[in-house]
Amino acid sequence: MPRFIERDQEFVEVPAWVNWMIDLGRYHYRISCSGNSPRLITVVSMPGKSAAAGLVGLGAMLEASLTEKPLTNSGYFDYLANRARQYLSENSEVNFIDEKGDRWLPVAVDDEMRVIKVKSLKVERSRKRKSAKVLSEDLLNGSVLGFILEANCMKWRFENESRPEGELSNDILSLYENLAAGLEGFSESLRFRSDEVAIIARASSDTTRFREELRSTAFLASNKKFSLDSLLLLSSDEKTHTRVHFNPPERLSQLSDEPTLAAVDGPHCAISALQHIKRSSLVIIASRDESDESIESLSAGLEEKSRYYKDFKVVELTPPSGLIAVKSMIRGDL
Repeated sequence: MPRFIERDQEFVEVPAWVNWMIDLGRYHYRISCSGNSPRLITVVSMPGKSAAAGLVGLGAMLEASLTEKPLTNSGYFDYLANRARQYLSENSEVNFIDEKGDRWLPVAVDDEMRVIKVKSLKVERSRKRKSAKVLSEDLLNGSVLGFILEANCMKWRFENESRPEGELSNDILSLYENLAAGLEGFSESLRFRSDEVAIIARASSDTTRFREELRSTAFLASNKKFSLDSLLLLSSDEKTHTRVHFNPPERLSQLSDEPTLAAVDGPHCAISALQHIKRSSLVIIASRDESDESIESLSAGLEEKSRYYKDFKVVELTPPSGLIAVKSMIRGDL
């Protein structure tokens, strides 16, 4: 059985609250796909800050693999566009790779036209070898410009990432099976990129508090350490293929396709999610050491929503005693 690490503290057994969060993600996703696709909003109160939203996302990811929907061009384009925006806003390093293996740099994202403009990083390029995706040349500086559209986005990927499919190690698959009892036959679908599950956190930068929480939360199995961050991104030594998308709250209004389920880290992100996400089910993680103002704002937002929902009891999952408080409400029929 796997062991658990949280902030350098190692546990011989996976704590009950960790298993409960993973099971909550699975249960929440399953309910959201049942009947007439009801919308379920659950608020989980925790004693302090943690990677709980990541654990919920992990459970939902594993459950989603059993009823996987094919990745749409629209969903994959959104993923590419979000990363391109991150590069442009933070000047971080990210390059696109086309189907021939040539490297391209993002230049601009046009949300209205749904186009990502890229510039070739190849110094010399003969006209004979130009890709059909290249639509124009910037004659002033000699750079070759290209355009990533929904229609051709599946032919593009990020450097050091796979396109929508990739390989998974047996060690990772074995760990997934240990963490989510009863899952069988899901290994093949986990090889493919998905847009069914999202985590909403303060920002997608690697330096943010939440991403550090994911990195400092890990499982030990087969004499190897797997951080929660790597399990959510399915990263290996050679490839990374995303199945859980990270969205900062300020970009939620730009989502064209909502996920089936979003795990939300903290009241600030929850308030934005309640405003901008209309159909996705939500699992909101609220730490009890948040400011009074943020807790009150979240309570007001939930009160406004509750007029259109009815209380829902998660009868199949009893939270660990004394640690977690849960309240759920549902809209629609199971």
